[in-house]
Amino acid sequence: MNLDSPFRFKTGFNLYPPLFFNRTSCIKVSKDFLEADVRLRFSLMNRNFNGSTFGGSIFMASDPYYPFMYRAALSHRNINAQAWLKKAEIAYLKPAYSDLIYQFKLTLEDMDSAEIALKENGRFENWNIVEATDKEGNVCARVRLLSYLKSDM
Repeated sequence: MNLDSPFRFKTGFNLYPPLFFNRTSCIKVSKDFLEADVRLRFSLMNRNFNGSTFGGSIFMASDPYYPFMYRAALSHRNINAQAWLKKAEIAYLKPAYSDLIYQFKLTLEDMDSAEIALKENGRFENWNIVEATDKEGNVCARVRLLSYLKSDM
């Protein structure tokens, strides 16, 4: 995926069929790729038998963003890396009956640590957390994600 601009980042994810059919859309990406907002729409396509959002949809909406944010932000530091999601853990806190918003944020410390580790070891792993928040501001799920980056030599 070409990650040279926030527009291409958003468009690439928004057209990716598994996310598209899950009703997941990337709605904002900062110019430095350190922040991204994602919406999971409440839809007939992702409701469970209880009428709330299916847990698998909530989990899936958190999956790809952190690794690709790292990759895109590092490319602006002239560091090429491959990126994957290595591990994820989710805590479902409350049923979701509306759209959910995820606000992904990387810090400059995250980026500095990644840059140092990739230059010294060729690899980097880091845990980040994102919350799925409903329209009333309630946290419905908290997801812990382990990004894995490898130098692209």
